[in-house]
Amino acid sequence: MKATHKDDQDLSDLVVLVNQLLSRFREALAGLLEVLLPPLVVRVHAALGADWDWSGKMATPSAMRPATDGAAVTVEDARERGELQRVYYLLLSAVTSTGMSTALLKVPQAALEAAVVGLTRGAATHVDPNVRRTCLQVFSRLVGDWCSSPAPPTGASASAAAGAATASGGGPPAGGEVVPGFRRYAMERLGEEACIVGLLRPAAGGGGPGPGTTAGSSAVFLDIRDAAVLNLLGDAAAALKLIYAKCGEEFPGHLVGAVLPAVGLASAAQQQLIYLIREGEAKELRDYLRALVGQAQQAQQQQHQGAVAGGR
Repeated sequence: MKATHKDDQDLSDLVVLVNQLLSRFREALAGLLEVLLPPLVVRVHAALGADWDWSGKMATPSAMRPATDGAAVTVEDARERGELQRVYYLLLSAVTSTGMSTALLKVPQAALEAAVVGLTRGAATHVDPNVRRTCLQVFSRLVGDWCSSPAPPTGASASAAAGAATASGGGPPAGGEVVPGFRRYAMERLGEEACIVGLLRPAAGGGGPGPGTTAGSSAVFLDIRDAAVLNLLGDAAAALKLIYAKCGEEFPGHLVGAVLPAVGLASAAQQQLIYLIREGEAKELRDYLRALVGQAQQAQQQQHQGAVAGGR
């Protein structure tokens, strides 16, 4: 049975209430959260639907339309589901920022996979840079909690082994992961899709501008002069360095072999980016990402102008 507008609003109110309780009582709710969170996540994804556009495009005013018999998304439906998506992300942020990410492991596998996919798409494509930041931060906390750093090489010193254990944050043993395959997923989705492709391919941002974005043809460009976008780039830089800490040299190898050439980065730019991921300060990496985003936007705008001129 399809959820009504009232159902969506009631569910949003429930998510907000749980979020408020978490912010006030934190650890006291740990046991209750493990019981409450699984059905809540399932209900949220059922309400949003499998075909929901996580980029936020459908929830922007320009995409809304009055209700008709054949309309898939009406004004009220899009607004309420867009709001449900936002408060859902805030709930996941509260869960992970209070050290309760293990509660997500109680969620049924299909719903957990849907939650991670929703975070990935929000981090890579949402029209609002503040929403992207929330998704990036949640995803990064999950990587920190669910993946340990690589095991030290055979014959490494005891201090190196101890350092790897400390980096794992008391989670899985060195080289391990709480959710099988999550390290690889983090490389391909958080590192590649959200932090590289989503930033350097402006059209990935959807079809309507949000705060901190500007419209150009059918693409949406992050406005690199905007403070919210600069903060987003800072979180992306931190996420890239975290993935390198958790995945080691496999991550730069993946970027150079499959990702960076596909987004059109020149060899020198690839080398500089990898160097900063490995050895640079997070601020240096953020500023370099900002420069790359600006260059990518300029190149796409010139390409579009050339196509328009050629079609005359």
